[in-house]
Amino acid sequence: MLWKKIKSYFKRKQGTTVVAAALASQVAYGQTELKVDDKKQDDMEKIVIQNEVDGEDVSITINGRAIHGNPYVDWETYHEVCVDQQKELYEKGGELKTDTVPFQKFVKHRIFGWFNPGTKNIHQNYIKLDKPKDVWDYVKNEYSYLSRKEQKQKAREIFESLGQYNDTSSLAHKAVLSHEVQHQVSDKNNVYAPGMSVEQFGVIYQVDEITATFSSLLLLDNYCQDKINQGVSLKKVFEVFEKSEFSDFAFYKDVYARKKHLGLDKFQALLWQKTSQMWQEVYQKNYAEPIRACMELRAAVYDVGSLAFGHDDNFVARLDKILNGVKDNPVLKQAGVMVGDFSRYVSDKVVPLSLDMQRQAEDLTLYYTGMSSDEAKRLSDKMPGNQTEDALNWAKVLSQKPVSKEVEAVFVRKNEPKDVSKSRSSLSLKKQVMLRSRQSSR
Repeated sequence: MLWKKIKSYFKRKQGTTVVAAALASQVAYGQTELKVDDKKQDDMEKIVIQNEVDGEDVSITINGRAIHGNPYVDWETYHEVCVDQQKELYEKGGELKTDTVPFQKFVKHRIFGWFNPGTKNIHQNYIKLDKPKDVWDYVKNEYSYLSRKEQKQKAREIFESLGQYNDTSSLAHKAVLSHEVQHQVSDKNNVYAPGMSVEQFGVIYQVDEITATFSSLLLLDNYCQDKINQGVSLKKVFEVFEKSEFSDFAFYKDVYARKKHLGLDKFQALLWQKTSQMWQEVYQKNYAEPIRACMELRAAVYDVGSLAFGHDDNFVARLDKILNGVKDNPVLKQAGVMVGDFSRYVSDKVVPLSLDMQRQAEDLTLYYTGMSSDEAKRLSDKMPGNQTEDALNWAKVLSQKPVSKEVEAVFVRKNEPKDVSKSRSSLSLKKQVMLRSRQSSR
């Protein structure tokens, strides 16, 4: 059932090329499991890889836990496939679409726009306000505690606010568009391609969301500076943050005084960090399900090596790609927004997952790779090379492909003879692969 859901999702959201490759591998090799035994035996940690010899599915378990992900694809090959697929999809898509949404449907989800990673199109919703009774019924139901006079005022505020989002020339409309375009820029830069751990993908999702929100703030900053340059008072200019559309950025009023002193790069770095703090306080909990979906959809089809080991240096490089991608936002360019080299002044780019999402990431890592993050780190520490090479070599080990002498030197391989007297279910060739490093050296 899970694979059907994953396949269905990617057909809608990301196309089928990459998933087809993953599913083909899953079908070819059947259900897979791998076992790392942490028990002491001659002071050695052992890995037992068991292959059925009578044509049955490959069976691999780690500490009795099955690998539910894909152990037969290396991340480098998979990464190349993903990048090629991206190019093809952007040649066909990447357009701006306007979707007309009835008010009653809009209030259920409150989505003004979204980026579709499958078609690469950006969708912006036009909310139909042709039936005032729908708005009035909504207000009476949601704000029943208000007086009738206050309810009428609330209805007027809703009409005015949604009308701003519908107006393509308005600041609210452009702020939404900038947000979604920024997601598209990150996607073009392949920040979600294979090569990261499960938790790292969750953090990447958060930083992508924060940076998209930050791009909207840059439009506001540009708007405020233009008004101030025209001689409008700060009090009058800052009234924009009293509107519901921009109230999340009320902190701007407190940091604006530091703009001239800090200069462009450092001031924008401060704005990014303030946006990050606001997002974590206000929105992080609301994004729990999308973050989990982001992690699981990749854990289900990407290679188990990189999902377990991750890559710390490449991870930071991807975060830099997200932040530096703000310079490529066409909405900001069209508005004349100058984007500085703010990324190098942001000290806390790694936005930690909430405790609940950290547990979710650990559970997903264990379920799909067969290893906990601690087990994966111990194994990676024992293997030669960096984390990227570890992931590539791990795919070879699981697939029983030849590895280098340096990698081979980490393991002791022992073949046990078949026992044909046993039942068919136990007809198997067991290979014990034991790490040379003693447990006491951890």
